Amino acid sequence: MLTLTEPQKTLVLQRIQPVMVTIPPVVAAAPDTSGGNRVAFTGDWLAGGCICHIYREGYAGILTRRWNGWAEFSVTRRVAEAIVRRHQSDFTNLMRQHNTGEPADAWLTALRSTASVTWLADMIVVDSRVLHDDDTIVHIAAPSPQGRYLIGWGWMWDDVDTADIHTVHTGHSR
Repeated sequence: MLTLTEPQKTLVLQRIQPVMVTIPPVVAAAPDTSGGNRVAFTGDWLAGGCICHIYREGYAGILTRRWNGWAEFSVTRRVAEAIVRRHQSDFTNLMRQHNTGEPADAWLTALRSTASVTWLADMIVVDSRVLHDDDTIVHIAAPSPQGRYLIGWGWMWDDVDTADIHTVHTGHSR
């Protein structure tokens, strides 16, 4: 209990210098003028296609830069929806595998294995805080003025030949 005769304690705040982060420049993908194969983006988590394809799914986009050797690319809203839908389906299946009767436990167990990827209005929220035990790892992809979404999120995306992918999601109507 504080009495009037006790001296007041002074709170001393220490100024912390912010850490400077260098972001690599955006490198535009060169157009394919060689008549070579078309490229799409996929990752090892999408491997296991059919007998004639290495990957079950891939996504058409435009390479914007490389981060630690992995592709970061932009996609249309339609392709972004396919990426989020695939991840949510995989996340739900992971929850089912870990379901012990308590959905919250299954959800937390799944979050320890993979990020949560959801829509918030027109933004994609990639929440990896539980996965990496770090409260700062949240990526938010808002649409560019052209309506494109930057995909990367620190994930290991590769640009591959579309012939290696069973289903390539494009921004075109079916």
